[in-house]
Amino acid sequence: MKLKLPIRTIKSRRLEMELNSRLPTLNQEAEIKAKNTIITKLEEEKRNFRTQLDALTQKNEKLTKQLEEITIKLEHMNIEKSIESKKVENFKQELKNEQEKVNHLEARLQQQVVQRERYEHEASGAEEKLEQFVSQMLRIFDTYAGEADGTRATWKDEVQLTRLISHAKDVVSENLKHRGRIQELSDKISQRDRQIAERNRTVDRLGEQLTKTAASDRETQNITHQLECSRENERGLESRVHKLTSDLMEAQVRIRELERQLSQATHEQQRAVDVRQELADKELTYFKTVMIFCFIKLCARLESRLSEVSSRWDSVKSMKHEMEQQIERTERENHNLRDRIRQMESEMANSLIIRDEQRADRDRFFFYLCKLATKARIDQKVASRMEMDELQEAIYTRMGQIASGEFTLLTDVQANADRLSGLNRRVKRLQDQLSSKEVQLGLWRDKAATLEAQLTEWGRIRENAEQERTNAERAIARERKTEVDNARLCDELTRLRAELLDLNDSKIRYIKVEDKLSELQKANEQLEDLRERQATKITELRDVIEKQQCELSDYKTRSVESRNKLTDELSSTRKTVEQLKRSERELYEFRALVGRLIGLDVEMLAVPNYDIINRLENFIANHQLTQLEKPHGLPARNVLSSPTVKTAHHLRGPDTHSCEYATGCGVAKARSKEGNQMSGCS
Repeated sequence: MKLKLPIRTIKSRRLEMELNSRLPTLNQEAEIKAKNTIITKLEEEKRNFRTQLDALTQKNEKLTKQLEEITIKLEHMNIEKSIESKKVENFKQELKNEQEKVNHLEARLQQQVVQRERYEHEASGAEEKLEQFVSQMLRIFDTYAGEADGTRATWKDEVQLTRLISHAKDVVSENLKHRGRIQELSDKISQRDRQIAERNRTVDRLGEQLTKTAASDRETQNITHQLECSRENERGLESRVHKLTSDLMEAQVRIRELERQLSQATHEQQRAVDVRQELADKELTYFKTVMIFCFIKLCARLESRLSEVSSRWDSVKSMKHEMEQQIERTERENHNLRDRIRQMESEMANSLIIRDEQRADRDRFFFYLCKLATKARIDQKVASRMEMDELQEAIYTRMGQIASGEFTLLTDVQANADRLSGLNRRVKRLQDQLSSKEVQLGLWRDKAATLEAQLTEWGRIRENAEQERTNAERAIARERKTEVDNARLCDELTRLRAELLDLNDSKIRYIKVEDKLSELQKANEQLEDLRERQATKITELRDVIEKQQCELSDYKTRSVESRNKLTDELSSTRKTVEQLKRSERELYEFRALVGRLIGLDVEMLAVPNYDIINRLENFIANHQLTQLEKPHGLPARNVLSSPTVKTAHHLRGPDTHSCEYATGCGVAKARSKEGNQMSGCS
């Protein structure tokens, strides 16, 4: 019996040693398998993260391309805006020049109005002189019937006749001067019409430029909308990047914990595990460096582009402000132009009233001449068909005939047919003189020097003519006085015909001036229509600008809301990070407390988690053995704390079997703990 007991004790010790030697190997194998599964999961997560990073890089590249395209479009739009601003400035300068021209034209119009009033005053004076002359002639005509034959000698006085002829010549010269002035005024009116046409063209150009500016504003609105979309996409990408960085941080924390666990579990398989760890560390460091470098580049690019876009946005705002100021200035200028147009219309109305009054005066004067013609024994039908100047000349000639005693003009001319040969020569000579005078009047505006020379020649010709006339009168004597009178009358008739032609020309010019005035009225109406259209366009532009301002205010409010949301998310993430740090600190404290309870110094241990778990499993296994030995009547024994020193009593066959079962149960519990830890880590 004594020999059997030590044999059993030896067997039990061997069994305990084998069990203790098997327990750590089984635990290590289970831990290695669990850690291998964790490593595979981490590798899959790495692959997923890499695919996500590739997708994100592709999206970033697409977004960068879109941003580059948008920046190029913005540059083109800025260039177009600068060109349009230059065009607007040019148009402003043109407007200023046109306004100066308008002011100059207004000054000219005022001068012309003054000149017209002066000419009207002179015409009224001339009409008064004519009325006086006509009244004198009527008096002579009325008194002629009551006077005797002795008075006829007074009418044939040459001094009085020469005075009347000189007075008539002065009147003719004044009429020619007035005709030249009328032609100058017509030329000025034509120049004014041309200037008004040029002004209308510039107004059309300004309308086209306003339409172009509206189109450019619409394009800027589209670009701003695209910028908002790109910014929203950038925000989404930033949120994704933040999420991925948080996931990476969590993955890094997990990887560090697993690396520690792997370093604890790979004491026996150092070569294989070291190689894996080195490869994993290299990949992780490379991955981290690549990710950090990519994020730094992306952040720098985004910051630079955001700064550029903000600067461009500020420039666009300043351009809009300048355009608003330009619109206000154009409105003021349009208001001033409206006032000027109203003044011009009032002046036109006054000129029409004056013209109607002049027509009425002219009709009255013509009626008066018709009465005078009836008294001068001129047929009333013939007088009504004549024009004013013709009628005046006819009355004048008739009065001369009456004064000279010739009551029958046609019979005297037929009777004196034999005397017409000498008179015709004189008529031709005088006609030549008249034609040369008309040529002189035509060239009087352009050639002053030639005019002076011609005037001297005319003076000589007049002197020669007067000498010839005096010689002829002395030679012919009193018998041929009648012939001289007839020749003078013929000359006067030819002059009157020329003046009639001039009057016809002046009438035609007057009609043309009236047509031009009607055209000017139409042009003024068209200008008013254009002004109304410009006012409508300006109101539309204001509405567009107000809409843009509303959209900008909405965009600002959205940006403020998004910024507030981002600040709230950052504060929540900071709170979660602080909670995680607290939980980690509490876990470290709990580990230190458990190690102190077991009798271990955590700071001195190389792998504290692994040593604590092994110590706890040994305690649990020894406790189960004690619980199993009590019902079989086995004596209590002391279980040492160290796992290396172990003692045992004599055990029977079934007891040993039960001990093996107990150890298996402890191993199962340890495995369940490892499974729980793995599930918690995952």
